[in-house]
Amino acid sequence: MTDLSNNTPNKDTLIMDQVQEDMDVQDANGDNLGEVDYIHFGEGHDAAGVSEAATDNRDAVSDLLADVFSSPDDMPEELRQRLFRHGFARVDANTPGKLHYFMPEQIERIDDDTVYLNVSQDELVSS
Repeated sequence: MTDLSNNTPNKDTLIMDQVQEDMDVQDANGDNLGEVDYIHFGEGHDAAGVSEAATDNRDAVSDLLADVFSSPDDMPEELRQRLFRHGFARVDANTPGKLHYFMPEQIERIDDDTVYLNVSQDELVSS
């Protein structure tokens, strides 16, 4: 189990290193939201070469984020920059056609194959 209640300089990187595709995701209310189906580790991350591809292909991540919002103006620039810098994961929700996105700071802990969030489903960016 990884407990991230303390603030360390590399907290975002450390927690995103542990998130894997197909992990279950539960919100702060204990509701199962679905499974992780995409991870962007953030700029400067070097885990298994994944972030190099994600960072080099910034347009692909931009396209993914554009899918969440109806137009580029819908996403505040500060949020867009945070997502690129710190990373995020996409959850293929239990509701067909629904996707959720969470950021490293929204992760409470990871146990086995489950990511536990410190926010409710309503607080997540969703499409």
